[in-house]
Amino acid sequence: MNIIEQTTLQAFLIALTQVETPLPQQLKQEVQAIAGDLASNPSHAISKIAPLVEKNPQFSKFYQTARSNLQRQYRSQERDKFSINGGGSLALEESRSLEDIAYKILYSNDFLATAQQMVEKMQGSQDSFVKTLQTAVSDAQAKADLKTISILKALELRPLTVENLAYRLEMDEEQTYQIVKRLWQERKIDSLHESTLRKIFPFLIPRNQSSKIDPTNTYLTTTSLGYFYLHPIIEVA
Repeated sequence: MNIIEQTTLQAFLIALTQVETPLPQQLKQEVQAIAGDLASNPSHAISKIAPLVEKNPQFSKFYQTARSNLQRQYRSQERDKFSINGGGSLALEESRSLEDIAYKILYSNDFLATAQQMVEKMQGSQDSFVKTLQTAVSDAQAKADLKTISILKALELRPLTVENLAYRLEMDEEQTYQIVKRLWQERKIDSLHESTLRKIFPFLIPRNQSSKIDPTNTYLTTTSLGYFYLHPIIEVA
């Protein structure tokens, strides 16, 4: 893998952490096809990235920003930190490390969560890619947290459906549904029609995994866990 291919793959991985999930099924299949080709033919796999990015405007914006940030990081480091051999290719060990990271992110259903787990294991790394990925993950997580808080605050004021939330907060309905589903699994929200006891002590009552949240008809509200998430008793300075 040469340095141009490396930068292309790295920028692609960083961009994936920024896009809203879940991806449309067709786009998800194309992303996973790239992952499948990496093992047998890395150059062919990476050649698919540019066409995929170009036909997705939001994706393209994140990708170009990631490339610029990577190039800025590279310029700030000395050449010997890149572990490049005389032919301008990555050292075998580094190439395999990048591919391992790529497989895990590309095959994931939640690019941001997977990348976050990985950067936590690489804290302190001076590698340009890792540092750029850490910054991107931090920024994306901050945006995701704001959306989570916005949803909880809206539900604290009045019961709403997923459809209502998406409209009021000007968010994509599918993304809103995914956040709501996570908050429901974390017991921070519940159906308006559930018992008061369950809302006060949500952690004592097992979730019925077969329960469904109807985006149009299920009115949701915060539980005590959701309330204390918004209004912690002890605030960390």
